[in-house]
Amino acid sequence: MGKKLTLIMLILLFSCSLISYGQELEPIKLLKPQIDGGRPLMQVLNKRKSTRQFSAKELPLQTLSNLLWAAFGINRPDSGKRTAPSAMNWQDIDIYVAMAKGLYVYDAKKHVLNPVLAQDIRALTGSQAFVGKVPVNLVYVSDFSKIKRAADEQKEFYSAAHTGFISQNVYLYCASEGLATVVRGLVDRNALEEAMHLRPDQKVTFSQSVGYPADSHLPEKTEKTIVDEWTNIKAPHPPELIPVKIDPKVTALLILDIQNQNCNSERRPRCVESAAKIQKLLTKAREKGMAVVYSLTSKASAADIRKEVAPMEGEPVVKSGANKFFGTDLDKILKEKSITSVIITGTSAHGAVLNTATGAAMRGFKVIVPVDGMSASDAYAEQYTTWHLANGPASRRSTTLTKISLLEF
Repeated sequence: MGKKLTLIMLILLFSCSLISYGQELEPIKLLKPQIDGGRPLMQVLNKRKSTRQFSAKELPLQTLSNLLWAAFGINRPDSGKRTAPSAMNWQDIDIYVAMAKGLYVYDAKKHVLNPVLAQDIRALTGSQAFVGKVPVNLVYVSDFSKIKRAADEQKEFYSAAHTGFISQNVYLYCASEGLATVVRGLVDRNALEEAMHLRPDQKVTFSQSVGYPADSHLPEKTEKTIVDEWTNIKAPHPPELIPVKIDPKVTALLILDIQNQNCNSERRPRCVESAAKIQKLLTKAREKGMAVVYSLTSKASAADIRKEVAPMEGEPVVKSGANKFFGTDLDKILKEKSITSVIITGTSAHGAVLNTATGAAMRGFKVIVPVDGMSASDAYAEQYTTWHLANGPASRRSTTLTKISLLEF
């Protein structure tokens, strides 16, 4: 009987050890932070607030990974510097993460959560009733041993400031992602430090709860538009500028809306610069006997064209809105001269140049656009026009982008 009891006790002890081992925490390898998303800063600041009502739903691993990187992750790997500042680069704040499964500490260098306790201590992170059910409670701990050359009173000051920087990062991330958060100072620090098995020179500063808003299983739904994504959009790679061999007999040079009213140093200085380049192209085109056609805006006259590119007698001038084919004889003029290709220059890039080039392509002309021969009030409009001509379905197959120095007669 005694042997049987001993055997049973050994089996129970072995089983308990297995259960204990199974409950041991493993490090949580965090996912690469998604740094190309989020709302514009001014919208985030407008949404930033404290919330004390939370859903119990757990945060996905990607959200937790983004949150911790935003809080105090490394954003300059070469130097190891972080998303929040610290005096003398002490980096004294450690972020502990209290969840239902246990307590972890964030290792920013490896972007991993290292286990500390296989115990749910969320209720100890604050005196408010909700803290025990919030999916994530961040506990900010200052390691006073890292704060050099400072008295204890100064260490408390610095650690509080450093925590403030980090907690604001958390607020901004939560506002961007529709999460709820509140930073809390009402904490029994002695009890929490004891439960966390901190060293005497490690001090709890504040806690911060993070989760979904109450009665919500998903972040705040926002219908993002292109305007919301505006500041995060990267410009595509620039198109290649290609040398072009010009046949003067079947090619016409179009000079669009280079007028004193809109092409001057006050209103459109970029146009003045391009006009000097167009002048050189115009001289060469006339030497080769090419057809030259001008356009004006609806209220201008031929006398308004800038003198360096002014038309000679017999060179036609049409007057219209953005598309110079619309309501004019431009198509007829070109076809009567047996023109099959047009070199389009002028201003504005996103107005007359873009619309007339597209109109020419749709009428079967080969379109050549020297990008240094078009202008707008700002570089973005010229960049957009260049992209559109290279990629727009109506223009891309018939348009060649080049520059004036690459035109060979």
